[in-house]
Amino acid sequence: MNKENAFKVVNWRDALKDAVLDPAVNIKIAPLAGDSSMMMGATELQPGAKITAHVHAQDVEIYHILKGEGEIYIGAKGAEIVCWNDPVTVKEGDVFAIDPVMVHQLKNTSDHQTLVLIFSTPLSHIKGDRVLTEDYGSSHG
Repeated sequence: MNKENAFKVVNWRDALKDAVLDPAVNIKIAPLAGDSSMMMGATELQPGAKITAHVHAQDVEIYHILKGEGEIYIGAKGAEIVCWNDPVTVKEGDVFAIDPVMVHQLKNTSDHQTLVLIFSTPLSHIKGDRVLTEDYGSSHG
C-alpha cells in the first residue's frame, strides 16, 4: 500500500499542537486527512484574530466551527474594491460552504474564547489558487 492510501486516524486537538503557520492567510494549519488533491485541516483563531481575506478561482471550501464563535465576511471582488455583504455570525456546530470566486474572511469576535474550525479544501487553494484581497472593513462603510 502506498503512503498516500495508508489508513490513519488523527485527533484534531493533537494535530493543532504541531500546526504550521501559513503566513499568506495568517493562520496555523494542521493537516488532518486527505491526499494530493483534497485535504481536511484544522486551525484556531485566538480572540480578535482573523484569516486574511482571500478568494479562490475554483472549487468549494467547507468550514465546520468546532468551538467558539465569530463572523464570516463574504464579498465579491470588483475592479477596484471588494463589495462586502453584511457579516454573518457563526458559532459552534455551524457548517458552511464558500463557493469559488467568493471573497471570504473569518474573524474570531470573542474577547476570551479561541475559535476552532475544521476545513475541507482542494490542496490547490493552499498551493496557488488563492488571491489575497483587502480585509473586511478596510473600505466598508
